[in-house]
Amino acid sequence: MTSKRPPTYESAVLGVLIYEFSFSNKEDSDLKIRNTLKRKKLGAFNPARVDVLRHLKDEVHGEIAQRERSRYFTGAHGEYTDIKDFDVERLAADVAVKFPTVPREEIAPFVSMAVFVYHLL
Repeated sequence: MTSKRPPTYESAVLGVLIYEFSFSNKEDSDLKIRNTLKRKKLGAFNPARVDVLRHLKDEVHGEIAQRERSRYFTGAHGEYTDIKDFDVERLAADVAVKFPTVPREEIAPFVSMAVFVYHLL
């Protein structure tokens, strides 16, 4: 049986931002973030904190969107896309270095989910 981690400010915000794209309305995302934070009792909306997380999401999305040109792309692992097509651990480690204010334990699950959303879907 696996235990589910309790939600954190970062996981709640990244959970909304992962579905925000360049054509998305950022005000709508911010409203969803506000509502999520309030519903989960995770604190007040902090624009500076959300901007850091949005930048992190944009960096990860940009890297994954490069596909075969990404330095984290490890090659196709079969006929269909696979999460193993990217070195998720190395990407997460590098993102953690680039964003030291974001807890490391929040970055790895987000990067895995980002590969799933941006590469596999």
